[in-house]
Amino acid sequence: MNQFINEDAIKAGTAAMEKGYEQFVAMTKAQVEKMFPAAAKNFDEIAAFNKASYEAAAKASQAAAKAFETLGKTVATYNQEAFQAGVEGAQALFACKTFQDVVELQTKQAQAGFDKALAHTAKVSELTTKAASEAMEPMNAQVTKAFKAFTKQAKTASAA
Repeated sequence: MNQFINEDAIKAGTAAMEKGYEQFVAMTKAQVEKMFPAAAKNFDEIAAFNKASYEAAAKASQAAAKAFETLGKTVATYNQEAFQAGVEGAQALFACKTFQDVVELQTKQAQAGFDKALAHTAKVSELTTKAASEAMEPMNAQVTKAFKAFTKQAKTASAA
């Protein structure tokens, strides 16, 4: 089977990036604690938010990769079916006995081709819309979380 995206490679890359991120955060926290002790109070909260943002981006990337794979398979299947229909159509043309038979066959083939293309376009549109929605879902959740946290801090600061 021909796959556009290797899921194991995506998982391995994500795991390596997470490990690197965790090492970066640990080193940065140590430096911030040394250089800016007052700022270090909020460091864990900020680091947790950044990690959650990274995880949301990783989930969005994985969803997008799966969507591209599905779209690729859909397009490949359509192309294969269209090629097969073309071969069958050519064979049917050779079997025609009169010019009228050719005209009728070509009219039927054109209508069938148009109907299939229209259905394929609708399917690709539906898959694309679904993919965009699924890919943006983790990011939207993180933005909502950030907005709520910011609003809460703004209310706390204005009350003080």
